[in-house]
Amino acid sequence: MIKVRVLHGFAAAGAAALALPSALGCSAPSEEVGSGTENFTEISPGSGSLALHSYRVDYASTSGGDEFVRVGEKMTVAVSLNDVLDKIADAPALRAAALADPSKVKLTLKVTYTKADESKSAAPDLAFGAWAAANGGFVGTSPAFVIPNGTKLMAVEVVAAYDKAGIPSTTEVVKARGIANEFVVFGAFAPNKLALFDSAGADRRVRVVEGGAIMKGSHAVISYTDWRLDTVSDKGSMDLRIGQKNSGSRFGPVVVDALGSLEYEVSAAISTDGGATYNPVSLKKVERPAVLSRSEGLRYALETEIPIAADAGPSLKVAFHVQAFLQVPNFSNGEIQNARYAPNQRVLLRDTWDNNDGHDYALPIQ
Repeated sequence: MIKVRVLHGFAAAGAAALALPSALGCSAPSEEVGSGTENFTEISPGSGSLALHSYRVDYASTSGGDEFVRVGEKMTVAVSLNDVLDKIADAPALRAAALADPSKVKLTLKVTYTKADESKSAAPDLAFGAWAAANGGFVGTSPAFVIPNGTKLMAVEVVAAYDKAGIPSTTEVVKARGIANEFVVFGAFAPNKLALFDSAGADRRVRVVEGGAIMKGSHAVISYTDWRLDTVSDKGSMDLRIGQKNSGSRFGPVVVDALGSLEYEVSAAISTDGGATYNPVSLKKVERPAVLSRSEGLRYALETEIPIAADAGPSLKVAFHVQAFLQVPNFSNGEIQNARYAPNQRVLLRDTWDNNDGHDYALPIQ
């Protein structure tokens, strides 16, 4: 086992800037959707937007990029008037007046950056422009701003100003309403980079998130996502039944299948000299890693950090050894009927390699 520093700055938590797409739609979350990069050419920060949709802030690239926010990216934030009014207490009278005259509600964007050294700085407040009619409602969009170099986390807040019974009032409509308002920003720790092994449906993808080659004299994080594990191991074909057990239902007692849990162990053979020599490393499970920080549910990745020597070879080569185990719970006598395994037994269900069809995955080193 090697000591692992999990994304100790390579992809630390980032920031949220709110921006509404023109149609104010909201698509269902999916596994790392986006164009990504398959050829490891440098990624332009491009431009993006953050949009408040009810009680979620969504990021979208507006320049053909992927799902990751990056340093140097030009951002805007947008919200709908209805979303803002929904988050102002006792707003029925205000709603009627604001819908008749949107200028009665004015918005200000506050952005806070967390730098690589953990210091924080607040950007100058940005006043939203005039409300624009869109899709039967009104949308407010902030002026564009650029995420500074060295930023690893960006947080945003939208403040609404209005009169309440003739008294000037303000309300924060994002974090103050329990809405996650932070986004991981990638690129803060260059030349250190993150190599992401994920999946899009049944397809396996390899991406250097910051773009370009792995750099000599730096460090690299290898991140292997849970959904890729499920794809490589063919999770759906594995039998997790450990026997049967009694269960209640509205129709009375029934006997149902009892299931164990599925656990993965992943190791890798890694070469930083173009394949001349290989070293074994173990990957550690990381709950809600930076690359999945905005994902729904209990997502995780298996990760390790490796040094890249100043005299490293032309490529970083890696092959993954994936083992899937059925973990049987510690059940008491009579709890499990027709038991197939002993209590606490650990059963190897799948042993396979993810190694680019025997050729290893190769990331250029410069």
